[in-house]
Amino acid sequence: MYASVAARLLANAEALNMVESVGNVARHRRVPIIVPREEGYSLIYAPSVSGECLANAYQRHIVELAGIEKLPVCESCKKGFFIKHGVLEAIRDVAQDWEKPLVEKKIKNPEEVEKLILENCIVEDICGFLLPEEIPAKRTSKFKVSFMVPTFDAVEQLALESQFHVRYAPDPELHRIYYVEIGSVLYALQMSLEVDEIGRPTMLAKEQVLEKGDRLKRIEVAVKAMASMLENRIFGARLSRINPISEVRSILVAVSTPLPFTVTPPHGREYMKTTAARADAFKKLINGEEIKLFAYDNEKAAEGIAGIQKCDTISSLFSEVLSYIKEKT
Repeated sequence: MYASVAARLLANAEALNMVESVGNVARHRRVPIIVPREEGYSLIYAPSVSGECLANAYQRHIVELAGIEKLPVCESCKKGFFIKHGVLEAIRDVAQDWEKPLVEKKIKNPEEVEKLILENCIVEDICGFLLPEEIPAKRTSKFKVSFMVPTFDAVEQLALESQFHVRYAPDPELHRIYYVEIGSVLYALQMSLEVDEIGRPTMLAKEQVLEKGDRLKRIEVAVKAMASMLENRIFGARLSRINPISEVRSILVAVSTPLPFTVTPPHGREYMKTTAARADAFKKLINGEEIKLFAYDNEKAAEGIAGIQKCDTISSLFSEVLSYIKEKT
């Protein structure tokens, strides 16, 4: 089972991903965007928010929800240091009992390494890890996320502007001026979740490590973390003083089984119509393929489209998604 999510997020006065300081200027991250035109394509360098930034926030939401549900999280992830056992020296002095065989390099079998970490840390179960030792062990993330980039239908309306600030001090000679570059953009965002892979090792021929009830709890946390992230929009940098005035304009979720099906990138409001048409065609092509579409729509993108279950809020959307996943798992 595979869950694909696409969202359109309007963010005004945001500095969610700062990448460098040159002198007293903190610049916003930019990426090159290829925008299709009626004739040919245009290249635009536009504000963006990196997938690493979003994944960090997603993992923090997992940690919070795992604490509520009493699910295992390693000490490093609890503190927000998502090094994922990739640097064993960093945890040598604080290793828990279950981690000591890893730190002391007593386990040489990559399959056993994955199984041990999977059982003891839900973050690394869902979001993967890489242990680069003599015999390397890894688990590919079951959660995938794009950069947030401007939508094609609003790329001409984006803006970046440097804002002047002063750090005040009693002595005028100690005043410090600095500039923070902020943007206002309608962003496109895509995420996905390999639901069936949660709680199951990838190097042991899908051997069942967790009981079904434990797997369902982890799947529930994985879905709720996406819901919390989009519902509350707590992610990115500089939220203490430049918390953007933001609004999710629309979200479309596709849950598919047995093959993955991805939502059309949300660069225009027609992405819901295009996704519904693609879903129908894909189900006809693949025998036994099931695709269920759920939408939160604050910009009338889903009006008149059959086959999409519409929800009034972001939380109710993911509640319906989770109910459907549990029914099919």
